[in-house]
Amino acid sequence: MKAEARKEDRRVRKTRQKIEQTLADLMLEKPVQEITVMELTERADINRGTFYLHYRDIYDLLSQMETSLLAELKETLNRQSIEDLKKDPSLKFVDMFRFLAEHRQLSYTVLNSYSEQSFLEAAKEALQESAYMTLTALYGPGRQDLYDQFFTFGISGSIGLAQRWLQSGCQESPEEMGRRCNDFLEYGRGILAHEKGNSH
Repeated sequence: MKAEARKEDRRVRKTRQKIEQTLADLMLEKPVQEITVMELTERADINRGTFYLHYRDIYDLLSQMETSLLAELKETLNRQSIEDLKKDPSLKFVDMFRFLAEHRQLSYTVLNSYSEQSFLEAAKEALQESAYMTLTALYGPGRQDLYDQFFTFGISGSIGLAQRWLQSGCQESPEEMGRRCNDFLEYGRGILAHEKGNSH
């Protein structure tokens, strides 16, 4: 009985993956508002009843995909220990670019879609939360205004760099991009460290 259940679970996972991949493909061609369930199911070669077993509509499908993607992004951003980040701050960025490479198509779609600004804002918030925990562990609480300025500059720049990298076909490796992103922000971290020294 357990073997049958596992087989059914695998079948469900494969069906959901097929549906999600089809939506990601279609979103490269047109805005999500123009995609219908009929069009998606025909492209995925499944019947509409199968689709409605898992999702209410196209927006529910996209929402579930984004929720899953965001949860995995948060886990990825907080994977490294503070001790490891003290030795090599670029590790967090390398992890981020590896994550984008692993989910290349969906990441490209949601980060470059004007209709998906809510996901972009949620991704920025996840980056800020992770960065704040790291920076306060490294440099202490510090000046809130200075941290806010650093986050605004650093997060927008990191996402912009990620968008450009995805648009260009991920020509550089995630390791190269992660270290480059870290290098761009190194001067800003130096300012935070300097402020910490002056506060004593």
